[in-house]
Amino acid sequence: IDGLVYIEEQVCMFLHILPHHVKNRTIHNRFQRSGETVSRYFNSVLCAVLQLHNILLISPDPVPENCDDEKWKWFK
Repeated sequence: IDGLVYIEEQVCMFLHILPHHVKNRTIHNRFQRSGETVSRYFNSVLCAVLQLHNILLISPDPVPENCDDEKWKWFK
């Protein structure tokens, strides 16, 4: 079993896996942690993000059809 994994490293592993779609083995080699440790902490951070989804993910306000703001004219 690996030693203590700080929250910063857990989040770093999570953020490296998610956007780059890398395999567990890649993270295992890069962070020098066992595959089981990588998997455990990925799932731990994922569960935390899912619990915070109402705070982290918000729906954008739609732009009204009659909006005359110059910055939106290119999106018609």
